[in-house]
Amino acid sequence: MRTAAGARVGMSFAEVENVYRGYGDRITNGQGRTAYVVPIGAMVVLLGDHPIHSGVGSIQVGPAWITLRAFLKG
Repeated sequence: MRTAAGARVGMSFAEVENVYRGYGDRITNGQGRTAYVVPIGAMVVLLGDHPIHSGVGSIQVGPAWITLRAFLKG
């Protein structure tokens, strides 16, 4: 699966940051999980880390208030 900008599962977060060129931000939740979040109006693309390997393991898209809250709560 790829985003419209070309980010995909398996990429490192450095590669994702290069794709989005600073448009998004890397965040960490209370459990130490990392994600790169790209805002798109009231929506976000959340590229979550992989639980075993370093880098992107999931891509979620949804309303910012729901998607971010779910990630931050773990």
